[in-house]
Amino acid sequence: MRKTKKRAVSIAILISMFLSLVVGTSSSVVKADNNINEVIIKEALLQQLNQKINKNDSFANVEKLEKNTENSSLNDELNPEEKIRVIVELEEEPATLQLEDGEQPEAELINKVKEAQKPIKDEVEDQIGEEVRHTYGNLINGFSIDVKRKDVEKIEDIDGVKKVSEAKVYYPDMSKAKEFIQSASVWKDYGYKGEGLVVSIIDTGIDYTHKDMKLTDKSTAKISKEDINQDLGKFYTEKVPYGYNFADDDDKVIDTSGSMHGMHVAGIVGANASEDEVKNNQGIQGVAPEAQLLAMKVFSNNSEIKGAYSDDIIAAIEKSVELKADVINMSLGSSAGYRDDKGRTENRHCAFPEIPCQFPVSLKQTGQIRTDVARTAGNQDTTGQFYHPCA
Repeated sequence: MRKTKKRAVSIAILISMFLSLVVGTSSSVVKADNNINEVIIKEALLQQLNQKINKNDSFANVEKLEKNTENSSLNDELNPEEKIRVIVELEEEPATLQLEDGEQPEAELINKVKEAQKPIKDEVEDQIGEEVRHTYGNLINGFSIDVKRKDVEKIEDIDGVKKVSEAKVYYPDMSKAKEFIQSASVWKDYGYKGEGLVVSIIDTGIDYTHKDMKLTDKSTAKISKEDINQDLGKFYTEKVPYGYNFADDDDKVIDTSGSMHGMHVAGIVGANASEDEVKNNQGIQGVAPEAQLLAMKVFSNNSEIKGAYSDDIIAAIEKSVELKADVINMSLGSSAGYRDDKGRTENRHCAFPEIPCQFPVSLKQTGQIRTDVARTAGNQDTTGQFYHPCA
């Protein structure tokens, strides 16, 4: 019965996040990067204008039309000195794929995979002169690092390297949420409000000090302070038992960029104001008010950095799986998310091409744990056809 209750609330969370992304009001729309939208609009308008101008058209006070090629090389050739972030995938299989379907890898196996990476990581760091950012061993076998574009081929030539992918950049993706999809009926039918449920919020961060970020009964918590013995991140509160800023590599999980997108998501999922506070418009209740939330911050507090890199997101996913999250929410999007920098369609069956598409097996069938993944896909540009993400 307990599993049925958790499953019902998990589904309610997934539906509520979906509705919050596709059904909104015009009064509140999160815009992650206006500059990108402006560039896309300008390019589209110029293309339309170019199609309407014929070779022999005449214009007042204009003797001759000439194409401006001053900056054309910038689009045709990538700058070899440009610094980019890459994900280096190694040939040996990650821990998850070394086991039978449905088995969850132990920490010992994951660490064994990571330890075997050391010779290759050392060689890359020596050649490139940069330090590795994240190391992966559960869902993928590899690591991320910042390099100059010209150094990618050097890394690809190292023995044991399977693939080098440029890390994608994602942006917050949400419209204002509507009513909470009749979640009260779920509470009434099952007598359950998310007790013992853990939801990982991979986003801009959570304000764990907010008055609505609390549990009514701390004894129902799935994760306690004693369970948090991590090399990255720390325990914050019973409501938010774990958090880490993967973007800035520190423990500052409260969003100071002004977006508060992650807090919006966290409120929809698990805000826990009292009934009186809700009636008096002094607080809100989420779909699963008694659930615990993981503050997986993948957007930097540095205002100069606008998006979230896929290597940080993958690190947050791995940590969520390690902590046995029941639901992972990623309200993220990227323009033409399934195309590479040359316009070619990438692994369209997978939201994150860097992660093998077998990885949902590790998320959804890890022993007695079932993890549901709610992820949005960017809808700027097209993929040619509709494809579902891995989740």
